[in-house]
Parts: sequence; structure tokens; C-alpha cells
Amino acid sequence: MVPKYEVADILNKYWSQIRQKSHLNPWQLRTLNAIKRCRTASLGGHIDGCTNCKNANTNAIWIKNNAIFLP
Repeated sequence: MVPKYEVADILNKYWSQIRQKSHLNPWQLRTLNAIKRCRTASLGGHIDGCTNCKNANTNAIWIKNNAIFLP
């Protein structure tokens, strides 16, 4: 089941308000920005293809910075 909204959708919609009106420190803003960009074209992606059936799937790159999830 695919969710109707993802966290990145909400961050993208309200990003300017978050940056202007929040009292987040730079580390918190960097973390939210990384989540906002996760699995989007801004990080790039690749196409996986099957040589037998010629089926192709486009896959976005996800966050690889594990440090942002540290407490």
C-alpha cells in the first residue's frame, strides 16, 4: 500500500515557512533538507532493466547519510 502523502511531500510544500518561522538549529534544518530530498530526482537515480522481458524500472537514490539519524 502506497501512502497518500510522504514526509518529503509535506516538507516540500511548507519548506519556505519552515525555514523562515521555525526555531530549528542548522543541524536540524540540514536533516530535514536531506529528508526532503530523499528519493527524488535531485539526488539522481538509475534505471533497472531486465534483458529477458525488457521490463524497466526507474529507481531514485535515497539518503545514504546515516549520521543524520543519530540521536
